Amino acid sequence: MYSHADRDSILKAFPDRTWVGIYSQASILKLSRPHIRSNSPLHDTICYNDYRFMQEMELEYLKSEERRRVWWKTLAVQKNDTSD
Repeated sequence: MYSHADRDSILKAFPDRTWVGIYSQASILKLSRPHIRSNSPLHDTICYNDYRFMQEMELEYLKSEERRRVWWKTLAVQKNDTSD
C-alpha cells in the first residue's frame, strides 16, 4: 500500500498513526514510494483519530499552523452568586 496509495488513503488505513510515524517505519523497512503530493487535510504530526477527537471536542484545527502542538478550547463558565 505504501508504495502506490495516496497519503490520505494510507492515513485512513492506519488511523492511530501520523504521516511522520508511517514514513519512519517505511524507512526502517526500506520501503520506497514515488514523490506524490499530499492529498491529506492533516499535518504530518496528526493522525485521523486525533483529528476526530479534536472535532468531537470542538477544537479548532488549522493545518497551516504546523508548529502548533496544543489546541485550546475556551469554555464559557457561568458563575452563580450564592453569597448572602
